[in-house]
Amino acid sequence: YETDLLQAKFDQWLASLASGGPKPPDATKPPRWAILDVTPKSQGGAEFTKLADGSALAGGKNADFDVYTFTAPTTLKGITAVRLEALADPSMVKGGPGRAANGNFDLTDFRVTAAPLNGQGAPVQLKLVNPKATFEQKGLPVAAAIDGDKKAGWAVDPEFGKDHAAVF
Repeated sequence: YETDLLQAKFDQWLASLASGGPKPPDATKPPRWAILDVTPKSQGGAEFTKLADGSALAGGKNADFDVYTFTAPTTLKGITAVRLEALADPSMVKGGPGRAANGNFDLTDFRVTAAPLNGQGAPVQLKLVNPKATFEQKGLPVAAAIDGDKKAGWAVDPEFGKDHAAVF
């Protein structure tokens, strides 16, 4: 944010003040992210190791197709976006961040469901829109992760050994 967006947003804000116009809504407040304490589960038998930075490193059984579920209780209010990070790790082929034979991954069906912490009330699936990613493999854009097509997804070939992120 500081290197890519802050200066342009600051200049935009200054110009707005000079012209007496309204302040751009996002120019005065950088995004604030919270790392949630997640409990990961795998339908395909993968095992997770929680790391000191709050991330979860997948290991063990590597099914051809798997469903990962991350549960993250929070008392945060006013959440407007979710950021998913696929982090590189030296334990993975080509440094990952995926577990495929070439270090890639294919995120095909990303969903967020919210439910009251007290367990009272039905879970609600949230509508995810306007996805952005640090990198998209040609033909496998991040938007495919939320398009409802279980065969389309987001991937990062040939950008292996690097951290990637998607914001929804």
